[in-house]
Amino acid sequence: MRDDNLDYTAIRRRVEVELQQQRRKGQIALFVVNCLIFFIFMLVTWVLVPDTSANFTLTDDMLAAMIMLSVGWATGLFLHGMAAFGIGSKSWTDQRRKQLLLREVEYARLGLDDAMLDEPAEKTKRSGKLRLSDEGELLDIVEEDYAAEEPRQQRRR
Repeated sequence: MRDDNLDYTAIRRRVEVELQQQRRKGQIALFVVNCLIFFIFMLVTWVLVPDTSANFTLTDDMLAAMIMLSVGWATGLFLHGMAAFGIGSKSWTDQRRKQLLLREVEYARLGLDDAMLDEPAEKTKRSGKLRLSDEGELLDIVEEDYAAEEPRQQRRR
């Protein structure tokens, strides 16, 4: 029974790292293919067809269509690059994982569960009582604060 001595956490961590590396390589390869097809399309659309075709006439509608296709594909290419190099990168994933972990730890400290987080927060009723802060900012007085200040005001009278 040598299986009892296996460190499943370490195995799972190594598998996760390998999976992320393979996924990243796949994203980069697809991005490179997308770039190659984009440049071939640009070459054919803007250089080869207008120069070699005797029947090609560049009208305003044709020019507008070519520009829209080029800008649309360039935008898609940019977003694909962001996904492959920005959002899909290890540093982005690690940073996002850290943010989510800190948020979940804070929720656990506050004793919040998923059901409490999904419910919309109840609106607090305004008491209509305001006060001026030390910095000159106008602040609402919360019921508990008002109740704590009330005895002090009565003592002054």
